[in-house]
Amino acid sequence: MSGFQFIHIDTYARIPNKSFKKQSIWGVVHEADRVPHACLHIENPKRPILLYGEQLNKMAQKLYDLAEQCRDSLGRKTRKDAQLLLAGVASYPKTIEETDYNSEHFQHWLNLSIAFLKEEYGDCLRSIVLHAEDESHPHIHFYAIPNPNENSELNIRDIHVGMKARDTVSDKGIGSGKKRRKLYKDAMREFQDRYYSKVGISSGLSRLGPKRQRMTRKEWRDEQNRCDRLKYYEQQKTNIEKLSKTLSQSNEQKEQLLEALKDEKKSIEKENFQSVALSQESWFSKSSKVDYLVSKNKKLKKDNKNLFKKYISIKDDHQVITTKMKSLTSQISSLKAKLIKFQNLLNDRNRQLELIKEKYQQALAIIRDPLRLFKKSKKTNNNEVTYEG
Repeated sequence: MSGFQFIHIDTYARIPNKSFKKQSIWGVVHEADRVPHACLHIENPKRPILLYGEQLNKMAQKLYDLAEQCRDSLGRKTRKDAQLLLAGVASYPKTIEETDYNSEHFQHWLNLSIAFLKEEYGDCLRSIVLHAEDESHPHIHFYAIPNPNENSELNIRDIHVGMKARDTVSDKGIGSGKKRRKLYKDAMREFQDRYYSKVGISSGLSRLGPKRQRMTRKEWRDEQNRCDRLKYYEQQKTNIEKLSKTLSQSNEQKEQLLEALKDEKKSIEKENFQSVALSQESWFSKSSKVDYLVSKNKKLKKDNKNLFKKYISIKDDHQVITTKMKSLTSQISSLKAKLIKFQNLLNDRNRQLELIKEKYQQALAIIRDPLRLFKKSKKTNNNEVTYEG
């Protein structure tokens, strides 16, 4: 599966911002719900498919009612421009025409994405819907609402990882803005890394696209092949774990059958002993009954031998299964080592790309403003000119 992951989050208030570039909560909900006046950019709008939680209009109305009941840190009513709703989108890499919604890969990506969102937002996750027909790529929209704290405050930072990390540093003081921006970017980058680890790898998706990494076509194909190999190893690991579980269950059934056979053997031996004793006791009085019991005793001995043969056969099967389990355990360890190696290589490459990006941005800034070098220059005691930056 070729392609790269796409997941994005944003926050919304009860009213649009001053420039109207950012919608209100009702605006973004109506657009996702395909209300006619809110989706004029969609040629043939179709209602979304609800995958999790409650209908979008009910969710939005409950949020508005909750905001009216809550207060800010000073005990006042919650501001109308306070960010209260976290909304996001995750897109499938194939176009609608190329997508088979019943395919194993699409269902795998969808289920992993939903599981990731549940783990990321917990009970704050209120709704997930799927748009499968009216835009270029299938995608899901998800919505989360923070829970009120002990002071009845609604704080979006509780569920937005970037804002939460950013606000660990005060916005006052020299250099605080730069620190806050770095903390925000690092937290959002970790959010993308978690999605890649939980969803992207096993779905065969790349962490970054070719434009983002400034790759040639050949390098992008190599990256796609690497992602496909990672997906293959993940699938093999899953298959081996399923097989191991099946063999373990089979092993337990074999042991239960062996115990049942042992119990049956003891029962037959006991019945055999009773039959012999009865035949000896009745030898002189009931010769016909003795003949019957002797023949029955022979039959029971024969059955006993057959059961013992079955026991030996099952024991051999158990040894074979044990050997296979050891081999599968060794394969799982080998695959885990390979996965760790690929992950380490991927992390190294991403770090190198970030360093290259930073150097590129610095060089681009100098090219755009050559006088920047002279602005930052200073003279030393020996009248030598040095440059900073």
